[in-house]
Amino acid sequence: MRLCELTKIVPILAIADHTAGVTMDAFKLTEHGHATIIFTFAALTGDYVLTVTQGATAAANTAALPFDYAYTAVDINSDGAETLSALTNDADGVLTLTDGTYDNRMLVVEIDGKSLTDGYDWVDMRLSNAGAGYATALVILSEGRYVSDLGETILS
Repeated sequence: MRLCELTKIVPILAIADHTAGVTMDAFKLTEHGHATIIFTFAALTGDYVLTVTQGATAAANTAALPFDYAYTAVDINSDGAETLSALTNDADGVLTLTDGTYDNRMLVVEIDGKSLTDGYDWVDMRLSNAGAGYATALVILSEGRYVSDLGETILS
């Protein structure tokens, strides 16, 4: 089977200059056990802050959501750009994306569905307005309970 048949792939952040900060599309993690969010960044000026929260409804932002992350150490379109760092745990749901580390790089965020608090099915993500630069993101939902390439929408 192909990735698009085994997972649900959803864009949650349109490519744009998010200088003013941006809240990404919230997504529901009830029918899947895991979410992988892939960000790519162009040239950054200043530091973004990524905040990941959970709630009973979309945009509730009730509680911080811990996650693991890895990133590339070299620029996109360079040799080695597919090599990720070791996974690091972020226990408080807040990660500073320094321009020196994430400029023209890829960031992979991993969220285990078991880490959501009971009754909190929605994941919300935000990039602060402290940084400037183009970014985009998509979420890959895996470990589906009912695998189908024609699932219901998970966005708010």
